[in-house]
Amino acid sequence: MKVRVIAPEAAGLPPLAWWSELARLSEIDGVEMLPIIGGRGATMAAVARACQTPSDVMIWSGHGGPGRLAVADGFVSADWLACQIRQAPPGAVVIAACQSGNRDEWLDSIAEAISQAGINCIGMWVSVEDRAAIVYNVEFLRAMVTGVGLAVSHRVAVKQVAMEWPEQAGAAFLMPGLSNGYGKVEKAIQGLKAGFDDKLADVRNDISEIGTKVDKLETKVGYFATENQDLHDKLVEAGVEHGPVEDAERQVGRKVGAGKGKR
Repeated sequence: MKVRVIAPEAAGLPPLAWWSELARLSEIDGVEMLPIIGGRGATMAAVARACQTPSDVMIWSGHGGPGRLAVADGFVSADWLACQIRQAPPGAVVIAACQSGNRDEWLDSIAEAISQAGINCIGMWVSVEDRAAIVYNVEFLRAMVTGVGLAVSHRVAVKQVAMEWPEQAGAAFLMPGLSNGYGKVEKAIQGLKAGFDDKLADVRNDISEIGTKVDKLETKVGYFATENQDLHDKLVEAGVEHGPVEDAERQVGRKVGAGKGKR
């Protein structure tokens, strides 16, 4: 499972224990860590470039607030992040930042924007402790690599947080990626058309092969017709009565085999 971690350090905000988190995530069997985008190098440009690389799970471990997330050179909005992530949509995005599920004054929510882009997203309703967020991220991934699925992995992680940090038990929530019904129908139609085009190409190839075989058969028929004509001409030269080749052959048989065999 390919995992991308984005962990910006923003000026004026307290540093988070993302190095410790990264070490724990790397210890999980079945997890392949993509190059981390972290610290002062986690700028808007670096985040945008990282979003172009496919991953199975993306984890944002940093500071945030309603409708925005902190990067090394400022803040990004909900729609900005959703636009970047949809370039190579991961299977799930965990926004482990304070109030990433809440709406700002423009009624924008980080988690909602990502969900509306068709991507599964885990957000935080409230301000979340760094250590509790790490527990969630680690246990979420540990469950995901077993193949139990997104919903079960989320429940496993929430329960683990509840046991270790009871006051943070309800911080994380899951928002499934919304899908466009018309888009699904259009995709299905395109799939049917592609299948029809493939079948049509096969039929055309079959017709072409049949045409080739007919041409070869006509050539053979012409060859045998020529041979029969030559035989007929030789029979005529031999004094055999004119007529169809079959009759001529029977006449030859009578002359050659006269008086022999049964009637």
